[in-house]
Amino acid sequence: MKKNQLLLLLALAVVLGIAGIYLQISKSTGWNDVKTDRRILQGLPINDIAKIQIRSSTGTVTLEKKQNQWGVAERNDYPADFDKIRNLTRTLWQLKAVRDLEIGSSQLGRLKIAAVGQGNDSGVEINLKGENGSSIGSLILGKMMEQGEDATRGVAGRFVYNPQMKDRVYLVAETFADIDPISVGSWLDKAFIAPGELREIEQSPWSNNQGWKIVRDTPSGEWKLQDARPGETLEKQFGGAVANFAPSFVDVRPATVSTDQTGLNEPFRVQLTTFDGFKYDFAIGKSGPDHTRYVKF
Repeated sequence: MKKNQLLLLLALAVVLGIAGIYLQISKSTGWNDVKTDRRILQGLPINDIAKIQIRSSTGTVTLEKKQNQWGVAERNDYPADFDKIRNLTRTLWQLKAVRDLEIGSSQLGRLKIAAVGQGNDSGVEINLKGENGSSIGSLILGKMMEQGEDATRGVAGRFVYNPQMKDRVYLVAETFADIDPISVGSWLDKAFIAPGELREIEQSPWSNNQGWKIVRDTPSGEWKLQDARPGETLEKQFGGAVANFAPSFVDVRPATVSTDQTGLNEPFRVQLTTFDGFKYDFAIGKSGPDHTRYVKF
């Protein structure tokens, strides 16, 4: 072998050796792109889930299936939004990692995925259980990553941690933006009454208000103030507003809120009567948070 050929082979060996060392370092630290089509909660028995508890350092919501119906435990088992629960369980079942990162347990707080109760760096825990209370799976949602935070790779999503997979954190494309244990009301089934065409609306006397009643003869007719006193007239804007009455609600009174706090111990009452003959009685209490009002019917 000629001398210059030997030097060339030696040079190639050195270059390959350096490249091998660099590749080994790259694989042992930082992000690893996930090439395999693997799920984070592998083998999740989605049909066996009977209880979902979502909790953070600031709140908890417990969704539980009883007699084949999902309810919200913090609201006296009021029916839960099944579509939202179904979407959550399906997302967890399909959840795949975009990348994974090997880190020690001491670094979990940096990504906001420490266990609940471990200070401000704790994440949002999702615990899945079966009918007998056995654990089916769990996941901790951590810090969200915006597009600009990892511009070199063009990734946005959220860090998640599976406690069953020690020292490994995943970045997923799903942000779980609507998973909020503080807003318990967002998990309630918001289906409510649909009164239909109203024929009469009556407010009973209350406090200094002598009460009133408005009626109309046909669904397209004009509202009239019944037994109007001298000088009293009905504003047309009011009649137009109640003609399309479609009530909704944002939350159900928690057991910790008393009737004294809601004002439902001394409410004023409104009765609606439809052309179909249905009557709805509303007891209306005090104002609630965020421009709401406590109502019972």
